[in-house]
Amino acid sequence: MNYLSSSFKSDVKDINYEIHAHDLLFDIDTAIPVGLIVNELVSNAYKHAFNSRDNGVINISLSSDENGKYLLKVEDDGIGIAKDLNDRKSNSLGMKLVKSLGVKQLKGDLSIENRNGAYISLSFNDLKKAV
Repeated sequence: MNYLSSSFKSDVKDINYEIHAHDLLFDIDTAIPVGLIVNELVSNAYKHAFNSRDNGVINISLSSDENGKYLLKVEDDGIGIAKDLNDRKSNSLGMKLVKSLGVKQLKGDLSIENRNGAYISLSFNDLKKAV
């Protein structure tokens, strides 16, 4: 996040991020798609969520429940997601990547909503533990 944040750093905008995650360990086949998904969603937030504002916050959380299911949430307090990107038929390359990695590769459930900004959640199992 430090590297990603610094690549979007601006003297004009003050965009901060918060990470809420505990010590979670994943198999490499799970860790790589999760990392790519976070990178894509956070990059999109930096690029699009705060076009009409000089400040904002991006929240990233990753947690697990007692059944071993994981929940990744990336949300911001920006302008929200455009209807065409929120639509399941979105042709955005980034959202195709997120859907392909999250739903097909991780066999997860993806939710894309507007909740005072963009709210994307992905519920999934660690692939190694699912086998």
